[in-house]
Amino acid sequence: MARQNQQQGEHMIRYQPDKHHPLGPSSWPAWAQCAAYEPDRDDDDVAEDDGSADTYPSEAALRGILQHAAYAALLVQDKPAADAAAQELTEHELEEVHWAVRHTLTLVEETGFSRDDIRVERRVTLFGEDGIEPVYFGTLDVCWGGRCIADAKFGEVRDYFAQLVGYALPLIEAGKTESVDAFVVYARHRRSRRYHIDAETARRVGYGILRKRTAAYSHPTPCEYCGWCRLAASCPAINATVEAVARLRPEVPEWLTLASARNHDIASDPLLAGKARYLWKAFLEKWGAGVEFATRTMALKGTPPVGFSVVKRAGTKKVVNASAAIQACEQLGVPREALDEAISVSFGGLAMAVQRSLGWPKSDAENALVVALRKVGAVQFQPETIMLRAKKGIKEELAAASALPVQQLPRQDEEA
Repeated sequence: MARQNQQQGEHMIRYQPDKHHPLGPSSWPAWAQCAAYEPDRDDDDVAEDDGSADTYPSEAALRGILQHAAYAALLVQDKPAADAAAQELTEHELEEVHWAVRHTLTLVEETGFSRDDIRVERRVTLFGEDGIEPVYFGTLDVCWGGRCIADAKFGEVRDYFAQLVGYALPLIEAGKTESVDAFVVYARHRRSRRYHIDAETARRVGYGILRKRTAAYSHPTPCEYCGWCRLAASCPAINATVEAVARLRPEVPEWLTLASARNHDIASDPLLAGKARYLWKAFLEKWGAGVEFATRTMALKGTPPVGFSVVKRAGTKKVVNASAAIQACEQLGVPREALDEAISVSFGGLAMAVQRSLGWPKSDAENALVVALRKVGAVQFQPETIMLRAKKGIKEELAAASALPVQQLPRQDEEA
C-alpha cells in the first residue's frame, strides 16, 4: 500500500517543465554550432523541440506542448491528465503521441527495466563548486533506472546530442551513474536514435559548450539556427558575407555597404534595414539563385562542385486522382475524419476550377466560391499580411538618407 501511495504521489506532477534556465540544455544543440545564438522566434522545426524562446510560443510550439503533456501522462498512466490533453489534440497528433509512448515503453524494456521505473518531467541540476549555486538546470521528458533518459520530439529530425549531454552531465557529476543511455524519440517520423554518453564525453562536450557560451565574446558562426536567432539581422558573421559579395560589385557605392552605416542594428534602424533589403533583393538573392542553378546543373551532368558530394533523394509522390485516392484509403480502413484532416485543398485551385468549368471571370469565380464554402463552413480567413515593394528611385532615396542623421526607431521593449 505504501508503495502504491508513493507511486501515486510521484505521478501527481505537472506535465509541463518549469521555465528554462538561461544556460539550460534546450539551447545546447544551437550553441554547439554557434555559441552566440540567442533564441527568439518559434517555428515548427525548432520551437516545439527547443522550447527555449522567450517570445510568445507559436501555434506549432503550443501543439508540441500539448503532445508532450499527453505523452508524459500516458507513460505514467495518469488517465485524467491524459484524457484532458487528448481532447486538445487532433487524431493525427494523438497517433504520434501513442506511437511515442509505445516506443518508449519498448526502450524501457530493452534496457532491462519496467514501466514502474519510469519518471517523467524531472529536473536535473548541475551545481557549481560550492554545491549550492546551480550552473544550470533542465527538465527531462522521461528517465528510468537512474541511467536512462529519453527526449520526445514531435517536429522534424535534428541532431539533439548536445541537449542530451546537457541532461546527462548533472547525473554523472552527482555520482548517480558513470554513463547514460540517452534516446531521442522522433514521433512524427516513427524512429529513434540512441547515444551512450560516458563521463569523459559528457564533460568534454558539456563543459566545452558552457565555456564557449559564457566566454566574454562568443564568436558567431553561420549555422542552421540562424533563422531563429534574435541577433541574426545584425550578426557580423552573416553581414560579413553580405559585405564580401557587395564589394565585388563595381556598381555598389561605398555608402550602400552595411559597414558605412552608423547603427548596426537592422531591427531598429530603418536606413540600415532599407540598405540590407536592397542589397539582398538586388544582388544576393539573384546571386544565390544563380549559384544554386549552376552548381545543381553541374552536378546533374556528373561533375559536382569541389567540396560537395551528390546525395540522391527519392522523388516526391503526387496524387493525381483525389477521388480514387480517398476511396483507396477508405478501403484500407482509414476513417473519413482522418482523411479530412490529412487532405489540403487550396482556395486558388478550387477558384481556378470554378472559373474554367463555368467560364466566369476570375473575380466572380472567387466571390461565388467564398459564398458556397461559407455555407458549409469550409473556408477560413487568414490574418492580413503585408509585402514590401521597392519604390522607383530607391537608390537615390537611400543615398539621400545616408547623408542625414540616422533616425533610430524605439525598440519594442522601450516603447511605453
